Amino acid sequence: IRALGWAIQYHPVYSLLYFSFTFLVFCFFGGAICRCAALDFARNERPGLMESLQFAKEKYLSFLTAPLIPVGILGGISLVIFLVGFAGNLPWFGEILIALLIGILFLLGLGMTIALFAALAGGGLLFPAVAYERTTGLDAIGRAFSYVINQPVWMLFYTIVEIVLGTLFYLFIRLFVFVILRL
Repeated sequence: IRALGWAIQYHPVYSLLYFSFTFLVFCFFGGAICRCAALDFARNERPGLMESLQFAKEKYLSFLTAPLIPVGILGGISLVIFLVGFAGNLPWFGEILIALLIGILFLLGLGMTIALFAALAGGGLLFPAVAYERTTGLDAIGRAFSYVINQPVWMLFYTIVEIVLGTLFYLFIRLFVFVILRL
């Protein structure tokens, strides 16, 4: 995380281009991988590489919009709060504006908090929803978030298992690479 902050702070243009390109590539190949896993799990069939890439090409817009819509919603609400706060600095009028809108601003902040937690908890389910059910990006958001809300205990269990296994695999790969470099 510190390295990402350093890259953005000292190389903002390069970071913007690099992370945008990485996101686009991740959406395409992540969608193909999710499609392979979905077909293997659901029907016990193993699609070929070209079949998976063709599916990712057909549903690329859905794979792209699924993570971008929650970010856009959070960004839009943030922009509204920022603009009201900016207008609040105007003499005399700003104080009255903030006093009149403070309740709505708190509700917007509450909505952003709920949306952020739902996005963090259900964000990993966006690509599988598109890959398994051939949904659009907006429908994938609804399905992923509803699973998190309707099955919180199972989602917590899966998240803990994911963190434990991810940590173990990361440590193993790190050890393996260290031994390779040492030898």
